[in-house]
Amino acid sequence: MIAQLASTDQSFIEAWLSVLVSSGACIVGASIVFVDNFWPASHPSVLNNPSFLSAALALASGVLLFSSLSTLLPASRAHLKNDFFVYASYFLGVCLTLTLTYVIQFIAPDAIHSCHGETDSKANEETGLNGSHSNTRTKSQKIKSGGTYGIMTTEIISQQQEREEEEEEEEEEEEEEDEQKMAREYFTTGIQTATAIVVHKFPEGLIMFVSSQASPQLGLNVAIAVCIHNLIEGFMIALPLYLATQSRRSAFGYAALLGGLSQPIGALVGMMAIHGVNEEKEDCVFGIIFGVVSGMMSFIAVQSMLPQAIKLDTDHRFVAPFFFIGIFLIGLASLLKTASTPAAG
Repeated sequence: MIAQLASTDQSFIEAWLSVLVSSGACIVGASIVFVDNFWPASHPSVLNNPSFLSAALALASGVLLFSSLSTLLPASRAHLKNDFFVYASYFLGVCLTLTLTYVIQFIAPDAIHSCHGETDSKANEETGLNGSHSNTRTKSQKIKSGGTYGIMTTEIISQQQEREEEEEEEEEEEEEEDEQKMAREYFTTGIQTATAIVVHKFPEGLIMFVSSQASPQLGLNVAIAVCIHNLIEGFMIALPLYLATQSRRSAFGYAALLGGLSQPIGALVGMMAIHGVNEEKEDCVFGIIFGVVSGMMSFIAVQSMLPQAIKLDTDHRFVAPFFFIGIFLIGLASLLKTASTPAAG
């Protein structure tokens, strides 16, 4: 494979351009977190709309699952040529992602974006309690002059108010716990997805670079296929991170950094790492990586993204259609890439 790198300067530049353009598509996909900026401030947030979130997560789960089983797993088999090692790599990826899930849950903060909410709620609780007690005292003092009946009535009202306040506090605490739990789930999903995609993009960057040099006429079809794939991947990294942190800049920054740089770095590091390595060892390394990432993506789709999409889709209108739309998009990208192969050869 490395022998193919000894090509003309023009093909070298074209190969790097193809890698950089595909990485740019990933960054563009991550910019989905700024979609609310295109609407007036009075318009409800699109990113926090349950229907949008359900559709987005269902689409992402379809993309992950179909990519893992129809693209990465066959690629692993093509490189390893041994079914035992293919499936061993696949389930190694599943186990690694399960371990990563527990690690993230252990080290993740108990509240990612609820600090302000806690402060506000505490302030409101203190204000509300003090206000209610002061109002009760005022009523008691006013009615006290009217006789014992007025005082007893005020005490009953005060007890009812206290019970209502306790119920409201319990409801607020439950809501805060639900928000924190959801934030942790999104944070876990974001880290899992970013890890799987970054690991996948390192060898992908090298393979794209080498194949582009081998076929200088990259073709519009391949460019479209790569852009479709990377647009979705950038979106899949950024959205869960935004939902966890509620920070558009942080989500976009991490997604752009991880998704945008991993592919060119993978191409550069990969070229240096496998320089002088024979083709058999290259196939072994790539086969294991693709098998592991296939298992990781399958696990993330089934364990994280799809359940969250179903949970948000209370009317059962969005999950199934958008799940298969995700499959269709990756299938379309694969067809375009396959259709361009004869012309490139």
